[in-house]
Order: sequence, then C-alpha cells, then structure tokens
Amino acid sequence: MNFRAIVRAMAVVGLGLVLLASTADAQSKTSSTQKQTVEALLGTWSARGEEGETRLIFETEDRLVFDGEPLEYRLVPGAIHVQDEFGETDYKYTLKGDLLKIDFPEGYTLEFRRLKTAAKPSSKGGTAGAGERMLFGTLCNYSGSSGSYGGYSITRAITFDGHGNFTTGSESAYSTKHYDSGGDQTAAGHGYGSGEGSSGTYHVNGETILFTFSDGSTAEGRVHFRQDNGTITEIMVNDRLYGKALCE
Repeated sequence: MNFRAIVRAMAVVGLGLVLLASTADAQSKTSSTQKQTVEALLGTWSARGEEGETRLIFETEDRLVFDGEPLEYRLVPGAIHVQDEFGETDYKYTLKGDLLKIDFPEGYTLEFRRLKTAAKPSSKGGTAGAGERMLFGTLCNYSGSSGSYGGYSITRAITFDGHGNFTTGSESAYSTKHYDSGGDQTAAGHGYGSGEGSSGTYHVNGETILFTFSDGSTAEGRVHFRQDNGTITEIMVNDRLYGKALCE
C-alpha cells in the first residue's frame, strides 16, 4: 500500500470515529432531555372536560394511571407512547411548566394542570416506604338504591400514586319517574354529576393508613385485603369499603 492509500485509509477511519462520537453525543443529549422531561411529568395532573374531571398520574418513568387505568408508557420525540390491551398509541403532547396538553387520536385535546401535592417522586421510585409502594392505583366505593320512583348511585374514588400522594373524586347519577293517579308513567328524568376532589399525602403503617389532606386535616383508614404479593387492593375509610374491583 502506497503512502497516499495509507493517508486515505487513515482519513476514512478518522471520519468514522468522528461520526460515531457525534452520534453517541447526540444520543446522550436526547437521553438526558427525555430524562428531564420524565422528571417534569411525574406527579398528578387534572383536566376538566364536558364529561367532568380526568386524572392522569405519572407514577414512574414507565408507568402511568389514566382515569384509574394503569398503563405502561415511554417517551418518544414529541409524544407519549402508550401500550394497552388494544395495542400501542402515540399521544402528541406539549409541556410548559404546570400545563400539559395532550392530543388524542379521536381529534380532541385535553389541558392538564398539575395538582399541588407532596414533593414529586423520582423516576426510580423516590423515597416512599414499602407500605406506600404496596398501595397504588385507583380504589372505588359504590353506593346506591333503586325503586319504582327512580334511583341514584354514587361512586367515590381514591387514587394512590405509590409514592405517598393521593387524590379523591366522585361521580353521581340519578333517575326519577312520575305516575298519574291511574298508575301510568307520565314523566321521567335523569342526571349526572361529579364532585370536587381533594388531595394530600398518605402513609401506610402496618394495616393502618394515615391520610393528611392539603388543608392540614387528617383521616385514618385500614387495610381490608392484600394480595399474596402484599399489594393492597381493598381498604376501609369512614366505614366505606374501597376496592380496585369496584372501579370496573
């Protein structure tokens, strides 16, 4: 191999090393940016639309809870890539401080605002104790009645992020029927509503759950049922049973 060939070969090798270094540097910057975005997303978000309030909780760097449904996700450039039982979907989003806008494939956009609770967890799980990590997701309580003149139902929900933060909410529905003196139905009506929720922090100490609300008030609950792996799926609060199965 002559001198010029050697120089050309060295130049090609050098160019390859430069390209590899540039690619690695770009990948490192992208990874760092995504990590910062994940850290900014972690926590509880709330949006209000025509159907009431929607809660979105980013629990970790790969797990979220949307309206009570736990899902796996990962960030891709400009979108939140979500995997559920129906497949994979990219949701375009923009994040500016405490305002998160998400575009849904159905053609509408929801504006989420961050709920101020306790300090945000880290993407690796934060410093929550083992008890708090065993209580996550949404647990519901249902009550209602029905009769010949109508009925009502109330669904109360508590959503735990697994890191010591919780939010609450409720939805109600009612129906009425009116009859004339002969027993024939003359009119009927129905309605729906959602209650203003609250938020705060929680601590699991054995079988006791301590709630501290954002206004400083406190409450106490207890574990009603644990799975074999220790996960808490039913609790009692104010003599009401809340369970994951009751949200279905």
